[in-house]
Amino acid sequence: MDEFVIGNRYKVEEKLGSGGMSVVYKAKDAILNRYVAIKVLRSEFATDEEFLQRFRTEALAAASLSHPNIVSIYDVGEQDGIYYIVMEYVNGKTLKEFMKETGRLSPKDATTIAIQVLRALDHAHKKGIVHRDIKPQNILIDENGIVKVTDFGIARAVSTGTIINTNLTIGSVHYFSPEQARGGYVDSRSDLYSLGVVLYEMVTGVLPFDGDTPISIALKQLQEQPIKPTLYNPNIPKSLEAIILKAMQKDILLRYQSASEMIQDLKNSLIEPEGDFVKIESHENAATKQFQLEKIKSDNTVVDPKKESKEKRKDWIYVVAGILTALIIVAIGWLIFYNAIGKSLTYQEDNITMPDLVGFSIDDAKAKLDELGLKYSVEEQNDPAEKGTVINQDPAAGIKVKKDITVKLTVSKGPEMVKVPDVVGLNIKDAQIELDNSGLSVEIKRDYSDKPVDTVIEQQPSANQLIEKNGTVILTVSLGPKIEKVVVPDVTGMNIVDAKDVLQKNGLNVGNITYKEVTDRESDIIISQSPSYGQQVVKGSTVDLIVTKKVEPKTTTKIIIKTVILPSDLEEANVKIVVSSNGNESIVFDRIVKKEETPLQVKIPITGPSTIRMYINDQLSTEETVE
Repeated sequence: MDEFVIGNRYKVEEKLGSGGMSVVYKAKDAILNRYVAIKVLRSEFATDEEFLQRFRTEALAAASLSHPNIVSIYDVGEQDGIYYIVMEYVNGKTLKEFMKETGRLSPKDATTIAIQVLRALDHAHKKGIVHRDIKPQNILIDENGIVKVTDFGIARAVSTGTIINTNLTIGSVHYFSPEQARGGYVDSRSDLYSLGVVLYEMVTGVLPFDGDTPISIALKQLQEQPIKPTLYNPNIPKSLEAIILKAMQKDILLRYQSASEMIQDLKNSLIEPEGDFVKIESHENAATKQFQLEKIKSDNTVVDPKKESKEKRKDWIYVVAGILTALIIVAIGWLIFYNAIGKSLTYQEDNITMPDLVGFSIDDAKAKLDELGLKYSVEEQNDPAEKGTVINQDPAAGIKVKKDITVKLTVSKGPEMVKVPDVVGLNIKDAQIELDNSGLSVEIKRDYSDKPVDTVIEQQPSANQLIEKNGTVILTVSLGPKIEKVVVPDVTGMNIVDAKDVLQKNGLNVGNITYKEVTDRESDIIISQSPSYGQQVVKGSTVDLIVTKKVEPKTTTKIIIKTVILPSDLEEANVKIVVSSNGNESIVFDRIVKKEETPLQVKIPITGPSTIRMYINDQLSTEETVE
């Protein structure tokens, strides 16, 4: 694609990388004169119209996200069968590349990166968008150390598509949540599990679950508990290890329930590394919920050991086959996998396939269970989902169950509401503590005000309003009085009265006045100013002036001797001596001089620079300038 222009405006310059579904290029936007990244779909994804429609929908939904820790999507389009997404260009590297260069990260650096990723997830989750593919390859770090998450919405388009591409699973399966690995219901807490895996890898330098094949890795995600991170790196703080293990709970209900909750624990970990504030419930409930396999199979029937061994091998083959099916079609719809599991676990008895009730209203879910003759229990909890919506079920959809079991339904009570405290007038630090204690996030804007710097001058929503817990309160914080600047006018050559008037009209004041004595100019004329003309200064500043003060010149009389000598052919002549000084002329000697008087010396007084001319019979004889 060298020198290729996409969309009549994006000139491709170089290839940045490639993945299972796309190739990414660096390009120059000819209209906005900026660099962008363009993700071009591979050809096998460009022939399925149903997939492409989902892809456009999800990409446009992701484009609605605007957050400093999320790579912005600028445009989605198609040209000559090439489907592309135009994104913000991040001059940096992926977290995967960063870890390859540096090895495992310090707990502090890993925590800082995780908090930024969680801020991105928190913003997306509140808008109903789940990432579904959190991994180091989708986390970028720019040259300033800012973390940006990319590929929001893309995973959903792939997961519900009809294209088979097993390469998509290779890099992602290490970070899949258990519910993703088995094709279950995915929500915001699935992203938190994946980030827990990323955090584990950052501080230990190894993956919690690894294997030779995607199948073996997926089985470990489903069945095994991770080795404690401190066994790989003893320097990991106690609280950070607890956070990682809580995020990686198999049971979605035992994990962090929101990104903001996990952020708070990570912040506390930085303050109190060895603190005991992270609460993790027992793993027993999570273990018993894994597919409900043991409960489904246990009839307390005595089986011949050889037959039992054969049956176990047979069951293992079924499970592996089912997981293989799920991994192959992970790019087209994880919900299908439950059907595969259901078939592999089908008994020759009269069992019932669990319906998928997540997302249904509780009334509809109850009606469906009544229709199937299944008992149920209902538990309510706060959740962003609409009140009365089923957000979790146990057993999961697709599993074969007996009629005597009780289905546990978890139903949303709607988001938890909190009252916004009044923080106007508080210092920003105190306001943040107050809002944090109320379970609210803070967004800060700044503006000029007569209030002291860092004082909250406005809040939105206002005090005492009810909003969702973990919601955001926008605070406007004072920058102090606005500093207005003005340009210094030129007042040189003006008299001092006019100069003061001009300065005041321009928002300036007269500062120090220094007088300089002159003999050739009038008094009170500005001959110099500081700051000089054209400089920008703060309004209200002073301008120092140097002003003239006229004085009379000091005079000293000097005697010049002029010698009069007559020409040899004259016996007498009229001799006149004229002195010119300061534009004035005066005759200092004028009479008949006889030859016998010569040479005659005439004393001429002068008081400054002068020109002396001597005339004989009105003819200029000599001219002399003296200082």
